[in-house]
Amino acid sequence: MHLLPGILLNITLLTAAVCGENPDPAKDPAGYLARLSGDDWKQRQAAEEELVRMGPAGRPLIHKLLSDPNLRDPEVRSRLETALRRIDDNRTAGPSYLTLHVKDAAPGDVATELARQAGAAIPVRPDDLWDQPRLPRITLDLERQPYWGAMRRFAAQASVAVALTEDGWALQRAAGGSTLSLETPAVRHGPFLVLASEVWRSRSVKPLAAPEQNAFDGKAGDILASERDQFGITLTVLGEPKLRVLRAADTVRLTEALDDQGHSLLPQPGEAGAAATLRGGRTAWVYGVPLRYPPERPGRRIARLNGAIPFTLQTGAERLELDDVIAAGRVTRELKGGRITAHVTEAPDGKTFTLMLTIARPLSAEDGAAAPQPDDAAAPQPGGAPAERLTRWMVYQHSAQRWLRLEDAAGRPLPRTGFGSRVLGDDVELTLHFTRPAEGGRNQPGPPKKLTWDLPTATEEVEVEFEFKDLPMP
Repeated sequence: MHLLPGILLNITLLTAAVCGENPDPAKDPAGYLARLSGDDWKQRQAAEEELVRMGPAGRPLIHKLLSDPNLRDPEVRSRLETALRRIDDNRTAGPSYLTLHVKDAAPGDVATELARQAGAAIPVRPDDLWDQPRLPRITLDLERQPYWGAMRRFAAQASVAVALTEDGWALQRAAGGSTLSLETPAVRHGPFLVLASEVWRSRSVKPLAAPEQNAFDGKAGDILASERDQFGITLTVLGEPKLRVLRAADTVRLTEALDDQGHSLLPQPGEAGAAATLRGGRTAWVYGVPLRYPPERPGRRIARLNGAIPFTLQTGAERLELDDVIAAGRVTRELKGGRITAHVTEAPDGKTFTLMLTIARPLSAEDGAAAPQPDDAAAPQPGGAPAERLTRWMVYQHSAQRWLRLEDAAGRPLPRTGFGSRVLGDDVELTLHFTRPAEGGRNQPGPPKKLTWDLPTATEEVEVEFEFKDLPMP
């Protein structure tokens, strides 16, 4: 299971203007060696974590420590080498750690710097959000804070909240019930934030006629009732924009759910409705998790709620870029991962385009002895936990559906309107359909010009764990 430590880029922001300054990782090497080799294991671990939080800025110091002729302790060397690996891993699958010192700064400038340090733009709605009038000025003093902790403080000062979109999440001006505040009870796990969005309960009664009652003869009879009691919690999971999530589990694995009277709130095995529902995007996922309401003397609070949600992350990729895709016809590229052939065709109406991709790569042992059926296996596997490892062709499917871009000459993506796939021996064939919107819309894309796709070369299975305490019960 992949560990989720951190990544850090350092920057100092001064006064109302935002200006960058190269991080200075110069530290006392002797002092670090002393901490890494101390008698207290907590102190040794804390020293390693501090190096990891420095991110790329800490590399010179780590290499200096590794080259110290006085370094003879194998544990210290192991911790330093581990810190280097974790810094590399965190670029794609770990939390970003942010350092900002700002006073009376424009929110757009602060957002730009947050995005630079975290390695991905912060999605906003509308696109000109930071150009709108009467936005508050920002004053922050953050030192190596996790991404979501920094975002929470920034959003509060900028008077923005999270809106859920088709692609995931975006910041927009707070608008009551249509947005989700980052002040909502939440748990951070690596680059993910799990929010307890809502605890809900609904009861309904459906009248039913007694067997002896005839609805047509007018005779009286007993009225029976079918009662339905629904109780549960909505969990919203947000991912850092830099993540490439190939799959989110379709269920939540609960390990503990207790009210303040000690009653278990876990659904009974086989109980109707005991499966989580999912609304997903590329960076946000919403789960409706049914719970069991105690039949007698229910509590007033959810004392503890523990669980996990499996995700599959793309941690390595090889970029495919093709220009003039219509005129180029059928194009074949030899990549490290194998041979890929792409062909974009245009329908007679000039509005619909079809992309055919064939990826030739022999299956390895990790793909399993037999390939799954092409259409059914594209869906997330039921049960959610433990997540079934994606075969390579399924990885290509998930990646192409979420991250492949067909753009016009101005870099505007064409919306995808269809997807299909099949396995041909050792080859994977993907078919994607794109349609240009009707003329007249603002910033509508033109004919396709460029294809961009980061083909996955490495993936990691991670479990996003959460623990909530003292939540209200309806």
